[in-house]
Amino acid sequence: MLVGVLRRLAVTSLAALVLAAPAAAGDIGVTLGFNAGTLRVKAQHVRLGGSVQVAVTVVDARGSGAGWQLRLAGGGTITRLSARCAHGSTCTLPKGAIDGATFKAAARSGMGAVELTATVVGGRGTLSASVR
Repeated sequence: MLVGVLRRLAVTSLAALVLAAPAAAGDIGVTLGFNAGTLRVKAQHVRLGGSVQVAVTVVDARGSGAGWQLRLAGGGTITRLSARCAHGSTCTLPKGAIDGATFKAAARSGMGAVELTATVVGGRGTLSASVR
Protein backbone atom coordinates (compact mmCIF):
# COMPACT_ATOMS: atom_id res chain seq x y z
CA MET A 1 0.00 0.00 0.00
CA LEU A 2 2.74 2.48 0.94
CA VAL A 3 4.66 1.55 -2.22
CA GLY A 4 1.57 2.24 -4.34
CA VAL A 5 1.06 5.66 -2.72
CA LEU A 6 4.72 6.59 -3.27
CA ARG A 7 4.56 5.40 -6.88
CA ARG A 8 1.45 7.55 -7.58
CA LEU A 9 3.07 10.53 -5.88
CA ALA A 10 6.22 10.13 -7.99
CA VAL A 11 4.21 9.81 -11.24
CA THR A 12 2.09 12.84 -10.35
CA SER A 13 5.17 14.93 -9.51
CA LEU A 14 6.92 13.95 -12.74
CA ALA A 15 3.81 14.80 -14.77
CA ALA A 16 3.57 18.21 -13.09
CA LEU A 17 7.21 18.97 -13.95
CA VAL A 18 6.83 17.89 -17.57
CA LEU A 19 3.69 19.95 -18.07
CA ALA A 20 5.09 23.02 -16.28
CA ALA A 21 8.37 23.12 -18.25
CA PRO A 22 6.92 24.71 -21.42
CA ALA A 23 5.21 27.39 -19.35
CA ALA A 24 8.55 28.41 -17.82
CA ALA A 25 10.48 28.28 -21.10
CA GLY A 26 11.35 31.51 -22.88
CA ASP A 27 14.16 33.69 -24.08
CA ILE A 28 16.28 35.58 -21.64
CA GLY A 29 18.49 38.31 -23.06
CA VAL A 30 21.92 38.69 -21.51
CA THR A 31 24.47 41.39 -22.30
CA LEU A 32 28.09 40.69 -21.49
CA GLY A 33 30.81 43.31 -21.60
CA PHE A 34 34.44 43.57 -20.64
CA ASN A 35 36.18 46.67 -19.37
CA ALA A 36 39.89 47.03 -19.91
CA GLY A 37 41.97 47.37 -16.77
CA THR A 38 45.12 49.36 -16.20
CA LEU A 39 48.88 48.95 -16.33
CA ARG A 40 50.60 49.62 -13.01
CA VAL A 41 53.82 48.94 -11.13
CA LYS A 42 54.84 48.66 -7.50
CA ALA A 43 58.50 48.46 -6.49
CA GLN A 44 60.22 47.77 -3.22
CA HIS A 45 61.88 50.86 -1.65
CA VAL A 46 65.61 50.24 -1.97
CA ARG A 47 68.72 52.39 -1.68
CA LEU A 48 70.97 51.81 -4.62
CA GLY A 49 74.71 51.20 -4.45
CA GLY A 50 76.66 48.03 -5.07
CA SER A 51 74.48 45.11 -6.11
CA VAL A 52 70.90 44.92 -4.79
CA GLN A 53 67.89 42.76 -5.51
CA VAL A 54 64.65 44.62 -6.02
CA ALA A 55 61.14 43.15 -5.85
CA VAL A 56 58.89 44.69 -8.52
CA THR A 57 55.27 43.80 -9.31
CA VAL A 58 53.83 44.71 -12.70
CA VAL A 59 50.10 44.28 -13.30
CA ASP A 60 48.96 44.46 -16.91
CA ALA A 61 45.17 44.14 -16.84
CA ARG A 62 44.60 46.00 -20.13
CA GLY A 63 43.85 42.84 -22.08
CA SER A 64 45.54 44.20 -25.22
CA GLY A 65 48.69 42.08 -25.19
CA ALA A 66 50.65 45.16 -26.30
CA GLY A 67 53.63 44.55 -24.00
CA TRP A 68 55.11 47.15 -21.67
CA GLN A 69 58.34 48.87 -20.70
CA LEU A 70 59.67 48.91 -17.12
CA ARG A 71 62.11 51.67 -16.22
CA LEU A 72 64.08 51.74 -12.98
CA ALA A 73 65.35 55.22 -12.10
CA GLY A 74 68.33 55.92 -9.88
CA GLY A 75 71.23 55.31 -12.22
CA GLY A 76 71.62 51.56 -11.74
CA THR A 77 71.82 48.85 -14.38
CA ILE A 78 69.63 45.76 -14.44
CA THR A 79 71.96 42.76 -14.75
CA ARG A 80 69.47 39.95 -14.10
CA LEU A 81 65.69 39.61 -14.06
CA SER A 82 63.54 36.69 -12.94
CA ALA A 83 59.75 36.50 -13.19
CA ARG A 84 56.85 34.47 -11.83
CA CYS A 85 53.08 34.85 -11.72
CA ALA A 86 51.84 36.64 -8.61
CA HIS A 87 49.95 34.50 -6.08
CA GLY A 88 46.38 33.93 -7.27
CA SER A 89 47.06 35.30 -10.75
CA THR A 90 47.02 33.64 -14.10
CA CYS A 91 49.64 35.37 -16.19
CA THR A 92 51.89 35.10 -19.20
CA LEU A 93 55.50 35.55 -18.15
CA PRO A 94 57.28 38.48 -19.79
CA LYS A 95 59.71 37.82 -22.61
CA GLY A 96 61.95 40.61 -23.70
CA ALA A 97 65.27 42.34 -23.38
CA ILE A 98 67.15 44.29 -20.74
CA ASP A 99 68.76 47.56 -21.85
CA GLY A 100 70.51 49.32 -18.95
CA ALA A 101 67.82 50.30 -16.47
CA THR A 102 64.97 49.30 -18.78
CA PHE A 103 63.20 46.01 -19.46
CA LYS A 104 60.86 45.82 -22.41
CA ALA A 105 58.25 43.02 -22.31
CA ALA A 106 57.40 41.83 -25.81
CA ALA A 107 53.88 41.84 -27.20
CA ARG A 108 51.65 38.98 -25.98
CA SER A 109 53.81 38.54 -22.86
CA GLY A 110 53.77 39.95 -19.34
CA MET A 111 49.98 39.95 -19.08
CA GLY A 112 48.34 39.58 -15.66
CA ALA A 113 50.11 40.14 -12.34
CA VAL A 114 53.82 39.38 -12.57
CA GLU A 115 56.35 39.44 -9.73
CA LEU A 116 59.85 40.34 -10.88
CA THR A 117 63.14 40.19 -9.02
CA ALA A 118 65.68 42.52 -10.58
CA THR A 119 69.35 42.53 -9.71
CA VAL A 120 70.50 46.14 -10.01
CA VAL A 121 74.16 47.15 -9.96
CA GLY A 122 75.37 50.69 -9.28
CA GLY A 123 73.34 53.83 -9.04
CA ARG A 124 72.72 56.21 -6.16
CA GLY A 125 69.86 57.20 -3.98
CA THR A 126 66.47 55.53 -3.83
CA LEU A 127 65.20 53.42 -6.69
CA SER A 128 61.91 54.32 -8.33
CA ALA A 129 60.05 52.38 -11.00
CA SER A 130 57.69 53.34 -13.80
CA VAL A 131 55.90 51.33 -16.45
CA ARG A 132 54.31 52.32 -19.74
